[in-house]
Amino acid sequence: IGDSTFDFTGASSAGDFADNAFIYVGGSALVALPDLNANVAKGDSSAVLASAPTLAANDIFCIYDPTNGSYQGNRPEYRKGEWIEALSVSGSTVNFKKTLEDAYVAATVDLYKHPGKRFQIGGGKLTIKEANGATFNSIAGVKLARLRDIDASAFKPTQSAYGGIYFEMCVGITGAKYKTEQSVVGGGGLQYGVVFGGCQDVTIEGEFFGWRHAIATGGGSGAGFVVNRHFKISGIARNSPVAAAGICAVNTHGNTDNFRFVGTLDGGYCGGGNRIHCEGYFIGKSSQGGVVILLAEMSGCDYTFRGKVYTPANPGTISRGVVDMGGNAVGVLDASTYSGGKLDFDGLVIDAPIAQTGIKLVNRGYVGSEAIHISTRGTWMKPSSGTTPHLLATVISSGNAFN
Repeated sequence: IGDSTFDFTGASSAGDFADNAFIYVGGSALVALPDLNANVAKGDSSAVLASAPTLAANDIFCIYDPTNGSYQGNRPEYRKGEWIEALSVSGSTVNFKKTLEDAYVAATVDLYKHPGKRFQIGGGKLTIKEANGATFNSIAGVKLARLRDIDASAFKPTQSAYGGIYFEMCVGITGAKYKTEQSVVGGGGLQYGVVFGGCQDVTIEGEFFGWRHAIATGGGSGAGFVVNRHFKISGIARNSPVAAAGICAVNTHGNTDNFRFVGTLDGGYCGGGNRIHCEGYFIGKSSQGGVVILLAEMSGCDYTFRGKVYTPANPGTISRGVVDMGGNAVGVLDASTYSGGKLDFDGLVIDAPIAQTGIKLVNRGYVGSEAIHISTRGTWMKPSSGTTPHLLATVISSGNAFN
């Protein structure tokens, strides 16, 4: 296409954009498939359906549990499910290219075929100049829905009031040199550089800016909004220079599993889910109150943080740590957390000149059978002028002890 610009700054009505985006590319609706004939277990690589499905090898479909909170109980939208690519189909038996990552009860789940539409821009970049302001708080620069095997790095959103690029139910997102800008104050609290809902298998690199979150995983309440799984993102993530406490550059909601970010987190990390790995330079801002890594909505306890953390503020004034899990908050590690794991801070360097507590971990109700292990090998908190500074504080408000 060559380098092109789409200019929407003259738009005056959000109603002119029926798909809630200035540029929208989407596959057709999901198609219901026959039910499972029997329960399936985590690790299974095939399933028998109630009748022969309209599936062929390489088609993608999902198992989706519509029960509110079936994956993680902090929000009703956090529902179990995953995308699966068919290896082969024989009658009512479907063999998978992967093993299942959860167990599913046949009577409570539904199956849907993904349209499998592909889309690509070649030969240049497409800059989008969005209209913005309160009228367009729910309008993304670009929305890509129900697509597979796509590289969206050619899209260059610049000033959306909602989000730069919104991926919905996309499987297989790749590309390098992404640059997403969401640089408008306002947006009704929904301001993202790039946001994912019900997506899987994401490997991208770039520069991401959002006034609230530069990168966020989330979703919705409809069929196909499965758990966000298998993310590998690298680059620079940056949010507002005056971001509030608890509002971080990289954010994973409770319906996220196996997410990895490597690079600069200018605004830190906040979020939940399980099997989260963030590595690089975590930069806290004075407006954030000193908390740079904030855990919440934890479905499990496998978290890894590597690199260096800096903040000019002292989270001790609000009874929290620079790295904080449940310091003075509910809905973090509690009865909604279904598995233990390892909280791994090995080698993390905390540079917080006036902070009191480097890492604060509070159990507020987790009683699962799996233990929670804490590892701080080689972790170091630089000398601080804070009152009785210490690297680690653990508290059992309710539930199991830490190991």
